[in-house]
Amino acid sequence: MRIAVKLQIFVANSVHLSYNNKMKIQDLIHVPSIKTVIQLVCAEDTDQQQLMETLNTFVITEETSHSLKVVLQSILEGNGCGMFLQGHYGTGKSHFLSFLSILLEYDWAWDEVDEVCFEGVRQLREKKYLVTKIPLQHYSAAHTLEDIVFGGVERQFNRAKSQHRKEEQRVLIARASKLLDNFNHYILPRHSDFLVSFGLRDDQWQEMTCQNPDKSCQIVLKYLEAMETSPLRLEYNRDDAFKKIEQYRKDYGYDGLVLILDELSEFLRAKSTPCWF
Repeated sequence: MRIAVKLQIFVANSVHLSYNNKMKIQDLIHVPSIKTVIQLVCAEDTDQQQLMETLNTFVITEETSHSLKVVLQSILEGNGCGMFLQGHYGTGKSHFLSFLSILLEYDWAWDEVDEVCFEGVRQLREKKYLVTKIPLQHYSAAHTLEDIVFGGVERQFNRAKSQHRKEEQRVLIARASKLLDNFNHYILPRHSDFLVSFGLRDDQWQEMTCQNPDKSCQIVLKYLEAMETSPLRLEYNRDDAFKKIEQYRKDYGYDGLVLILDELSEFLRAKSTPCWF
C-alpha cells in the first residue's frame, strides 16, 4: 500500500509540473514512429536503411529466438526440409519471415543482431543462398502453387543477376517450346513490330525457333518485358524445372535455395479441391 501511495503522489506531482510548465507527454517521452504492419514485401526493399529498420524493429523473445535457431540450424545442415510457421493474425509471422530472409540474403545483417541469440548458426553468414520470397496474397486461386514457386525462383535468379550487373542471358525455367508456340500463335499475328524491331523476316524467325529455341526464347522474353503486362503465362514442366534450377544453382555458385511463402494457408483455403494446388 505504501508503494501505491508513493506512485500516486509522483503521478500527481508530474501532472502538476506538466500543467505549470505547459509540458506535454511528448516532451518527456520519445516514441519513435514504426511500421505497424510488416509484410514480406518489406524484405524486397533494396534500401539498406529500410532493411535495417525491419531487422531492428523485430522483437526477439525466447520463443522467437528458439524458432529462428531451429530454422537456421536446419538450413545450415543443408539436408532440405519444410517448416510451417503458425500464429494468430497480427502476431508477427510476416515480420518473422522478413527478418529471416534479410539474415540469409545480406551478410551485414548479422552485425545488427544479438550474437548470443544466434550462437552456433553464424556460419550462415559465409553462405550464399537464393532466397525466394513469395507473398501468396498477391495471387488468385486460379494460379497453381507449383507455377507460382517456379516463377518466383526464375524471377529471383534474374533479379540477383541484375543486382550484380551480370549482362548474361535471362534465366529461363519455363518450357521453351510452349512459350514459343503461344507467342507465335497469340502475340506475333497482332504485333507486326516484333520482327521489324529485331530485323527479321517471318521465314527467318520460324527457322530460328526451330534451330535455336533458346536464343528465340531470349528474344521473346526481352520483347515481352517491354510490355506493361505480359499477356502470356509461362508454363513449367516439373522434372525439367527441377533440373534447370539445380543447374543454375551450381552455375551461379549458390549453396542452396530458400523458399519463403507467406499466407500459404489462406491461398490453399481459396482452392476448391486439393487437385488445384
